[in-house]
Amino acid sequence: MENFRTRYYPEWETVKLICDTWMLMPERKEMLGKESNIIAFQNLFEIDTVDYEATWYMGWIFPGIEKVDARLPERTTLQRKMKKYLLDGKKFGIAKGHINM
Repeated sequence: MENFRTRYYPEWETVKLICDTWMLMPERKEMLGKESNIIAFQNLFEIDTVDYEATWYMGWIFPGIEKVDARLPERTTLQRKMKKYLLDGKKFGIAKGHINM
């Protein structure tokens, strides 16, 4: 990433690159193994803030569903683990972080 930015966008060399997504939630590491691509993505970032009140992650993990209940689908490993996590009464949300350079 750094070589690309330095080569093609040198004027951005000191700009902090940030991301705001459910994939950066620290709790994600409890649900997915070290071999997960989501965890590999998460490891590129340092987490700055976490918002446990945000719920828009539901649309990404459970498209078309907004309510947490036993009818949540379990088609993927992520859905199965997230469903259990939420039905256990645990909070989830979104996190904002910046790329470690």
